[in-house]
Amino acid sequence: MSRVILGLTIATVVGVPLANGIGQLVGWRWSFGLVAALAILTAVLVRVHAPLGAPAARRASPLRELGALRRGRSG
Repeated sequence: MSRVILGLTIATVVGVPLANGIGQLVGWRWSFGLVAALAILTAVLVRVHAPLGAPAARRASPLRELGALRRGRSG
């Protein structure tokens, strides 16, 4: 979870001013186009590199996930 929050923070601190600067230089449409291109690239990379499904022996269940709160950190 900390990596997700870190990514959001970096995107806000770096991405917003960068997109604003690009928007000021070449227009807001190019900023939106760049964001759309990055979103498409991200979707393609996730599709290529992410596993297709969960392993059959270790399917996630809500009760098992909540059980992790009782056990604490294991590893």
